Amino acid sequence: MLLKILIALTSMAIAPLLGALAFREWMKRVRKELAQWRSFLGGASFLLLFVAWISVVFVSITLAMGFSTSFYTPAWEISNLLIAVSGTGLALALKGSSRTQAMIAGSALILPWVMSLLVT
Repeated sequence: MLLKILIALTSMAIAPLLGALAFREWMKRVRKELAQWRSFLGGASFLLLFVAWISVVFVSITLAMGFSTSFYTPAWEISNLLIAVSGTGLALALKGSSRTQAMIAGSALILPWVMSLLVT
């Protein structure tokens, strides 16, 4: 149980840091070098990863404050996982370090769900 909590907290801290670094790299350099459609997909990747991260943070804060989480159904969890997987996949449209950082950030968002299946 402690391992799952530690991995979840680490993932939730790493994802926005790497996402911000990847976004900064994309805005400064990579966006100018990419074709317009690849740049659009890269931007969509950042948006999807941010939405997935913010929804996990929202649920975590709601749980920590003791509010009802009856809205958090398995469908919500699956849709959030699909958003994170889609954002990670779209990060392949990027290039250089922004691609690597966005892929690791997306993987960090997906890791807690994988661990919940593997570690009981």
